[in-house]
Amino acid sequence: MLALPGYTPDSGDEWGNTLAPLRLLLEGGNPGTFFHPSLYYYVTAAAYVAVYWGAQAVGAVDGGLTLTDLFVREPRYFVFTARAVSVSAGAAAMWALYAFGRHLWNRHAGLLAAALLAMLPLHAVYSEAVRVDSLFLALFIATAHQIVRLAQGAAVHDRAAILLGLTTGANYNGAILAPWLVAALLWRGGGWRPLSRALALGAAVFLASSPFLLLDLPTARKYVGFILGLSTAAHVGMEGRGLLFYAQDLARATPLLAAVIAAAIAAIGVLGTRAERFALSVPVGYFLLFSALGTKFDRLILPALALFLLMASGLPVVLARRLRAPLAAGVATAGSWALLVACLASLAPLAIPVPHHPMLARPDGVLLDWIERHARPSATILVEAGAVQLIDVLTAEGRFPAAVRGALRALRPGLDHTYLAAIYVGEQQHYSPALLREGRLDYALVSMRTMRDIERRCATFPDVCAFYAELRRRGRIAFETPTGVEPAVIYALRAANR
Repeated sequence: MLALPGYTPDSGDEWGNTLAPLRLLLEGGNPGTFFHPSLYYYVTAAAYVAVYWGAQAVGAVDGGLTLTDLFVREPRYFVFTARAVSVSAGAAAMWALYAFGRHLWNRHAGLLAAALLAMLPLHAVYSEAVRVDSLFLALFIATAHQIVRLAQGAAVHDRAAILLGLTTGANYNGAILAPWLVAALLWRGGGWRPLSRALALGAAVFLASSPFLLLDLPTARKYVGFILGLSTAAHVGMEGRGLLFYAQDLARATPLLAAVIAAAIAAIGVLGTRAERFALSVPVGYFLLFSALGTKFDRLILPALALFLLMASGLPVVLARRLRAPLAAGVATAGSWALLVACLASLAPLAIPVPHHPMLARPDGVLLDWIERHARPSATILVEAGAVQLIDVLTAEGRFPAAVRGALRALRPGLDHTYLAAIYVGEQQHYSPALLREGRLDYALVSMRTMRDIERRCATFPDVCAFYAELRRRGRIAFETPTGVEPAVIYALRAANR
């Protein structure tokens, strides 16, 4: 969780998730983005306010600074706080898995499941990232637990429904648990009244956690439409991942764990109780559904993997319970425990996030310094989205970007320019060669990594490739980031040289 004071997220998604809670604080509760529902943003916004007030109370932050002023001057306060929310939710996910395992089998199974999750590389990575995944995982496990209890006869109708609404409020994927809630209610009987009440309560909680899905319907429709499109078409860069991608990836990365999970699925499927098989059906169904979708990305399958770890932790209990001969039961129990401990040992080195490519410093600082010192007053600067994260905020509309522009103008007046965002993912913007030919731009700031990647896929991005060719023809390189910094270039265009 710790990082240097100047840390900013490397991922554009992380940066967007850092900003959304700030935006909703300044824009009446509207996060302005609906790639995910809003629960994570509301939780993180509350954490921002608590840290801001706490920092002022102890004198670490000048009492005259607004939240926006603090964001412009010291963004680490918000980045670290957002990461702390994810870390806390990651710990909650381990506790939830422990509680589920203790309920299904015993305390030892619960502890083993939590330990396996703690060592799972995916969980380690996404529990420190500014993303919704760890909060979603904690709520998903807790919801699945309550649905299984409901199927066993426990009077937890409302609790299961509320958790389902919260889970879906953290991530749309949580709605996958709705059929299991329906099945659990029908399984125990009671008619349609409890079923309709539970579904209505879950829907109400979901909408209460993400009200602007209705209040800002045009924006929500655009984002949700994009997300739904990923179910049938592969996201850029993820083409060619077939039906068996997740299974093959798990077997390649952690073959022993994959084998133990397969053995647990077989054992519980044949020897398990009705409740155990019902619990097993959740990760199996989730895994199969996401294997069939068009876009496949490792974090999407994390809830299924966590519950598969739970099933694996129950393997010793299931085998010992069904083997009548004491010797056979003892051997099976000892053997399965040995395999699970070996899984822990094999996962431990992988649980430390280590980059598989050189990690270069972000270029934001040197690029902003150059613009501040060399760009002519009130210049018009085209900036590729993600190249300079602060500029991404300035190119947006609304009260939050306006407040950031005002705070930045007061702090660094040399950065008071007109910025245009060039976006190639989703709704393509400002990558037209005509924009360069019109002569309205003074500078264009592009990421060399993005340029190299796009120019390998010109069939997919013909307009962007044409833009790059026109940029090279009309512009001259005014600045390149130094060695050791993420490569980016500022082109001076004819308007800047007039």
